[in-house]
Amino acid sequence: MLSGLSSSDWIEMSQKTGIPIEVLYGLALRESGNYDRKTKSFTPTPNALAIGKDVKVGQKKHVGLFRLNDNEKVQKLESLIDDGHTNLGIGLFQISYRYNRWRADKPVDLYDPKINSEAAAGVLLDCKKRFKTLKGTLSCYRRGKVNDKGLLYSQQVMELSHKYGRKFASWVTGKPSRFSFTPSKRPVKKNTVAMNYRSLDKELSSLDLLKKHYQQFDSPVMKEKRTISIIKN
Repeated sequence: MLSGLSSSDWIEMSQKTGIPIEVLYGLALRESGNYDRKTKSFTPTPNALAIGKDVKVGQKKHVGLFRLNDNEKVQKLESLIDDGHTNLGIGLFQISYRYNRWRADKPVDLYDPKINSEAAAGVLLDCKKRFKTLKGTLSCYRRGKVNDKGLLYSQQVMELSHKYGRKFASWVTGKPSRFSFTPSKRPVKKNTVAMNYRSLDKELSSLDLLKKHYQQFDSPVMKEKRTISIIKN
């Protein structure tokens, strides 16, 4: 499976949002990541469609679809919308149909990885203006606010960034990753999340360091249009 974004797309998104590529990739994995048994890889999925619980239309549980082909993804999305579903997550960064469909001309356009990533960047920037810190921004991306569930989500993104994002960012930029995060060794209780993130903020509240690092890339790297391939664990 391919992310559908070029190396320069990832760099551009990082520069626009001020968020490291490592974290953006961790976010994509948390939203649409799927394990491919054939390639034994865990990658984001541009064609992913999440159908959220919605009692108004009889949807009793969350369903994630990852293996839709190009025709199926369009037919399924349009059918769900016609049936009154609004609790839908679309594409690479799982853009919310209910709250953010206005970020694309048509809902189906959100399957396009470039349009999807631009929509995600818009959400991240809006959240960053409201909550300032990285933990708050990630919590807001998922929950629309900062709460226990959002902070747990933030930690999950950071752990994926640590496990997969560093290798990915190094591949994209051709530079060693400077990203640093120490994953929690034990399950984190909700009432301890905020405490753990105080130390995380000290490490990552100043995203300018990594941003400056990415701005130092040579222009050929910036212009290179390699398509992101599978990154194996």
